[in-house]
Amino acid sequence: RRQRAGLEEEFRAGRTEAGLAALEEADRAWLTATERLWSIADSVRSGQRALRRAAVAFAEEARRAGMMPFGVLCQGLDAVVRDAARATGRQARLLVRAADVRLDRVVMRALREPLIHLVRNSVDHGIETPEQREAAGKPLVGSVSITADLYGDGTRIVVPDDGRGTPEKTKSTVTLTSERGDGLDVVRSRTQALGGSVTISSVRGQGTEVQLLLPSSAATLRVLIIPVA
Repeated sequence: RRQRAGLEEEFRAGRTEAGLAALEEADRAWLTATERLWSIADSVRSGQRALRRAAVAFAEEARRAGMMPFGVLCQGLDAVVRDAARATGRQARLLVRAADVRLDRVVMRALREPLIHLVRNSVDHGIETPEQREAAGKPLVGSVSITADLYGDGTRIVVPDDGRGTPEKTKSTVTLTSERGDGLDVVRSRTQALGGSVTISSVRGQGTEVQLLLPSSAATLRVLIIPVA
């Protein structure tokens, strides 16, 4: 710009015939440099957008890779039900309905112990003896179920049994916890730690249902783009 200002002054003073040509050449060079700078800026912005898209795609792929079928979480729980039934002189079976629900591995690990508590408590405190069930007109073999489905932007897990239930249609969590042991405290604390909630309902003579609502993923992978000079 100093060179251009000097050429303008020189041209105005009329000290050189070449002043106009030099000024025009300086203008062209300045315009060319400006266009190149804009082109470089556009290329940088385009590259940043491409990097952001790649980062989002990578994070999504990594998230999907960390997801597992819900059925994997339920493996072995049928044995837990059978063992609990055998130890208490009852008969019970486990039914799992999970469709194509998938959960993050972190969530799966955190839910394993709570689900063990739930199905065991259903047998210990819910399912009646074969004699009691026969007298109530129920099948001799009691049922404990685990169902999972997508619910809003999260996942709903429901664990009902067809046991004795409680005297009222619904009861507070505190009362049900005292009746069903400390296992429900574990269920509640683990679920809340995942950002979820627990709802318990019960009907006398029909059974008890525990419902867990939780986000489908408890782990977030963030990809950082670090500029390199």
